[in-house]
Amino acid sequence: MIAQSNVTHMLVGKNIAILSAGATRDSLAIGQIGVFLAGSQGASTSALAAGNKFTIAYRNAEGVVIETPVIEYNNILSKSAITYQAPTQQVLAIGFNGTDGKIDAKDNTDYVLHIFWSDNSANFSEITQVKFAAYASGANATELEVANGLIKNLRKQFSREPIKPFIAELITSDAGDAIGTGVVGLKFTKGSKLVSVSTSGDIDDTTGTSSNGNATALAAGAYIRVGKTKTDPVYKIASINTTANTLLLEDAYQGESVELEDDEMLQVSATDVGDGHMGVKISALPISNGLQPGIFRYDQIRFDIQLKDSFGDTKLTEVVAPTKGSGSYGEVAEVQWFLKGNRGEPWRQGNYPKTVVLDATQGKSYNMISFNYADYNARTLDRQVGSFGSVIIATETGSNGIHASLKTVLGIS
Repeated sequence: MIAQSNVTHMLVGKNIAILSAGATRDSLAIGQIGVFLAGSQGASTSALAAGNKFTIAYRNAEGVVIETPVIEYNNILSKSAITYQAPTQQVLAIGFNGTDGKIDAKDNTDYVLHIFWSDNSANFSEITQVKFAAYASGANATELEVANGLIKNLRKQFSREPIKPFIAELITSDAGDAIGTGVVGLKFTKGSKLVSVSTSGDIDDTTGTSSNGNATALAAGAYIRVGKTKTDPVYKIASINTTANTLLLEDAYQGESVELEDDEMLQVSATDVGDGHMGVKISALPISNGLQPGIFRYDQIRFDIQLKDSFGDTKLTEVVAPTKGSGSYGEVAEVQWFLKGNRGEPWRQGNYPKTVVLDATQGKSYNMISFNYADYNARTLDRQVGSFGSVIIATETGSNGIHASLKTVLGIS
């Protein structure tokens, strides 16, 4: 250790069952975790009890068995476990927000907003950036006109950013209608106006047959809601090619590529959109410059919007607050990188680039266990001296039960 009294130890395990009772450390597979009573060569899978001294070991990505210090179960001060919780990206709505609100449509008005955003992923210090978006309404202004104008300008303003921080989409207060029979599924592709209708239909649970989809149940000029809630975006259908079985949207689809079945979407007529209240939904995107622990940190974009007085009574709502959740790859990788310093690995100093071997795996999510303990092994001439430590155990989510097994061993309900 690097001259620290209180340290945190981290183990990052794969979706592998806990080392079986009696098996030795040599049996550990890469990413596998085992619990050993002090003085025992064989692993234990039973619940620890008062008086037990134990260590927790795993084989890391380099094939080395890493082990915690010997810990006395009586000296565990606190312990907790949490299953994976996905991060959420911030979402703000101008006008209709999924529940209420509207855009105050005014004739011949200059609508101007400023959007401020920040993150410290690239340079470890927050620098607030700002852009503006504007739309000049004409005579007989409508909510739909103003919303579309703002969305187009927002997209144009951020088109020059090397890393896109946001997407802007249209939402409407109309509940929408079920899509008629025949449209089996639609494939939306990020950045494309072209939407294809699925050519391999659902298997009917009764007949066992499959029917190909077609676009005849949809109407040009109508809007497709990509989802079923009022906060899901709507896109206008510009045209339909029944021969090629494709749709052409008026604007390129902004979200992540997705294929939805007909009962997972709704159709909103042009008339209903025009009669309803409109909203501009602005969603922060996950930072896409590529997490590199120690270089580009795990972070989220946070932003604020200021509407000029020209917006009048237009409502501004935070629909989703940003949270980092628990157990994402970025969180686990960054914490492990930092805590490698406790084992004498000087990743926090020296010249870049560095090759750091981590046990966290891109694309995986993790359940987390942590506990704090006291160590009273040190003595001075006149008294016993206590030091403190922590253990963090991250295990891949999956069906092999490692998280539940560790909770049993550690007595975490």
